[in-house]
Amino acid sequence: MFLNPQNSSQNVTITQLFNGHYDVAGNYLGIASLHNVEYKQRLISLFYDNITSYSRSPDAVVLNSGLHDGLYNYPYLTNFSDTATSTASFWDSVIALSANKEKKKPIIVYRTTVALAGFVRGSNSNPQKMDIYNRVMVDAFLHRFPEARVVDSFDMTFPFHYDNNYSDGGHYGRPGGGRHYFVDFMLVHTILNAICSLL
Repeated sequence: MFLNPQNSSQNVTITQLFNGHYDVAGNYLGIASLHNVEYKQRLISLFYDNITSYSRSPDAVVLNSGLHDGLYNYPYLTNFSDTATSTASFWDSVIALSANKEKKKPIIVYRTTVALAGFVRGSNSNPQKMDIYNRVMVDAFLHRFPEARVVDSFDMTFPFHYDNNYSDGGHYGRPGGGRHYFVDFMLVHTILNAICSLL
C-alpha cells in the first residue's frame, strides 16, 4: 500500500501475481497455469473471499498474457486460441465476483506481450509468433470485455527489440542509468493513463 503522506485517506494498493506458472519457482506455462485448481483459487481470492462472501472490488485490473505463452507447447494455433477463449471466460467470471455494491465492475486494462529483444528473438516467443498470439488474446478478451482498454506493449517495444540496450531479452528495463529504464516508464505511464482516464 502506498499512502499520500499529507493525506493517509488517499492510498493505493497494488497486488501482482506471477502468471508464468502456477508455482512461482516454475516457468514457461503462461495461461496454461489456469489448469491448476489451486492457482485459480488463489486468483479468485484476490477478488472474492469465499469464507466471508466479501467482494474485494478493485478499482482496476491489468491483465497480461506474457512470453511464457509463446514458450509453452501449443502444437497448433487453434490450441492456443481455445486456451485464450477459456482464459477470457475465466476472468469474466472472476471480475463478476468483484462487482461492488453499486454493481460497478473494475476497469479492465489488457496489456499485450512485449517484443523479445537481442539474441533471444529467435526463441519460441519470437516477435512474429507473439504478434499473432497477441491478436488472438486481444480478440478473446475484447469479446468478453468490450469496454476494456488495450495497451499495446508489443508495438511500443518493437522499436527497441533489435538489441539489448533497454532489455535483457525478455524483460525491459535494466540498470545503468535512467535511459535504460525508459521503456518500463513509458509502459507504466501508458497503463496509468488508460486507468485514470476512466476514473
